[in-house]
Formats: sequence, C-alpha cells, structure tokens
Amino acid sequence: MAPPPKSVYQRAEELFKLGFSQPAHDVIEVELRQNPDQGRLLVLQAVILHSQRKWAPAMAAAERASVLICLPVEGQMALADCYSLLGKKDLARAGYLHLLEHCLLSRRLYAGLYKGFRRLGDPQMALVTCRKALEQFPDDDQAHYGMAHAMSAIGYPTESITRVLEKCLQLAPDNDSYRMALAVQLKKMDLPVAAYELLTAVDPSALNRARCFHMVSALLDICTVAGDSARCAVLEPLLAKARKSGLGRVAVKRESDSER
Repeated sequence: MAPPPKSVYQRAEELFKLGFSQPAHDVIEVELRQNPDQGRLLVLQAVILHSQRKWAPAMAAAERASVLICLPVEGQMALADCYSLLGKKDLARAGYLHLLEHCLLSRRLYAGLYKGFRRLGDPQMALVTCRKALEQFPDDDQAHYGMAHAMSAIGYPTESITRVLEKCLQLAPDNDSYRMALAVQLKKMDLPVAAYELLTAVDPSALNRARCFHMVSALLDICTVAGDSARCAVLEPLLAKARKSGLGRVAVKRESDSER
C-alpha cells in the first residue's frame, strides 16, 4: 500500500531542510496563491525568506502569519530579526525580550538572540542571553565565548573575562579562536609568556582568523616579544589590512559566525 501523499508543508519543509530553500519557497508560493490564509505555511515561508536574507518579504510573511496563528519561536525569531535589520529597533527589542523571558530555545536560537541584542547595541542583554543559554546548556562553549565578548563590551575586569575564556578552552581545547582571545587577555594581565605559550599551539596560518585591529595588534606584540618571526610574518599584513579598513572591534571571526 502506497504511503499517503505529503502535504505542501511537508514537501516544502523537507526541501528546506535538505538545503533547497528556493524550491521550498516556490512550493509554498504556489499553494498560498490558491489558499492564502495558512498561518503555519506562512511561518515556514518567513523562515525561508529570512534564511535568504530577504528581510522585508520575510517580515511581511511573519506578520501575516501572526494574524492567523500564535507564532512559534522560529517565526518569532525571524520576525524580530527582520524588525532589527529593517531599523524597527523597538519592535525588535520587544520580540527578543519576549523570546528571552518566556521561551526555552535551542542552542541555535539562543545564538541568534545573542546576535540580535548585539546588533541592537545592547551587550548587557546579550550577556543575559548567554547566561540563560548556559542554564540550559552548561557545556556550550560558544555561549561561554559570547559571554566573554559581551563582558568585554560592557567593561568587565580582564580577570573575569579570562576565567570565562579559560572555560571555553577547557570545553573546546582545539579551538584556535578561543586560544587567541585568551592570549590577548593574558597580555592585558601582563603575562606575556603565558600568552605566547597559548599561541605556540596555534598554526601560523590559523592566525588569519583574527580580524580586528586590537586583536591583531595584541597578537603581533606577543609574537614580536617572543621573537616568533613566522607568526609575525602572518600578523603584520593582517595588521595593515585591519588598520586600513578601520576594524576596531575586539573580536575573532568565529567558524559558526553568520553575522547578518
């Protein structure tokens, strides 16, 4: 006996999960032309459009869906992001706060919420988001790393940031980004030998992951004092590039970073 045919939602969701976002959207679009008042399908359309960075149509789809059904967390996140990215900051903040205060989220959605608060220029709420994520996922190294970034933006003592980064490295000992960030904090604490010992475990080519002026400058200082010409040869052109482009944020590009 043949299985029952899949619904439009099931077909579109399956295509989207397989990475075929445009075919998934096309399936939804055809159905919505005939039957427009399908809240669940509109939410999926909003999520797909959000993934395609089509903020205005994603916002429109999510708002239409919200009239028909209570938005699930994926739809709420997509809508809040769109508000943020389209300059509707008050609406974005309200959406993010609702998710933070009333919903249990996945690791991915907590990461999205963190980015949202950072985009709004609110490192304090980004820090709260990381702490909430860590209540649910205490071994999430990226949540610890996000916390360190937020603490740095707020102005926490270097020693406090260092402890958080040490936890990151404990959870993910092979992560070069964490190692470089911790080395910079150790340099600030006037511990250049300990900072350089961390960098010796980082392949010189991996130093290209550093992006901002302050990060690259600190790493170059550490390697210069240690007489490490191989790492200096990588960092010197990076510093010139960072200076030219004016990248002053203290950050290291994360492998999982999909900053919008």
